[in-house]
Formats: sequence, C-alpha cells, structure tokens
Amino acid sequence: MGLAAGVGILTAQYWGKQDLMTIERVFSIGCTMSIIISTIFFVISLLMPDHLMSFFTNDDTLIRYGSSFLRVISFSYLISGISQMYFSVIRSMENARVSAWISSMCPCIEHSLECNKYFNTLSGSARKGYRSRCFLDSSGTYR
Repeated sequence: MGLAAGVGILTAQYWGKQDLMTIERVFSIGCTMSIIISTIFFVISLLMPDHLMSFFTNDDTLIRYGSSFLRVISFSYLISGISQMYFSVIRSMENARVSAWISSMCPCIEHSLECNKYFNTLSGSARKGYRSRCFLDSSGTYR
C-alpha cells in the first residue's frame, strides 16, 4: 500500500505536467518493486507457513490451520500487489471511474463467494467451507 501511495503521488504530480513518459517510468519501477516484494511474501507464505505462523502463536492447532490458510491465500499476494499499483495510477490520472467500478464489484463477488461458503458449511462439509473461506479471503484482497 505504501509503495502504491508513493507511485500515486508521483503520478499525480507528473499528470499535472502531462509528462506521460515519466509516468510510464514511475509505473514501471513501481510494478517491478511490487512484483519483487509480492514474490517474497508469496514464497515465504507458500513454502514456510509454519515458521511464519509460529511468530504469532505457540498453539499447534492454530499453526496447523493458519498454515493451510496461508498456503491458499499466498497466491493473492502476487495479484494484489500489481492491482493496487494499477488502481493507484488510474486514480491519479483522473480516471477514478474504472477503479471505483472494480472496487464496487469486489464486494458483490465476495458476497457471492460468501454464500457459497455458507452453503458448503451448512451442507455438512466443514472442510469445503474452510477452503471456501480461504478462497474468499484471497479474492477479497484485490480491491
């Protein structure tokens, strides 16, 4: 978020000057940094979720459930880093309508997935409901 905010501020400044080449360069640098940071968090969350969870709790049950949750949600780190960068640049270039539309659609999609989670949980399959919850959390991070 901080990286996206910084890129958004620089984009707004250069948009005022109508310097599109510099905006492209700032956006490119921001996306590159975002991909690097997102990949680091993705790899750590995917390959070492037990170690990551042990920073927050000593309870083996919480570590086990949290680790499986982190494995599922780790894929969202790759997409959310880039999407936040795009949203920040779009908003800074006086084109907030696209960003607002996407941000408005995310809760609708999230609500549909929430209904799916409850359906799976109520149908007696708690494991499906748990996996659905992980997917739901990872899909809601893109707004």
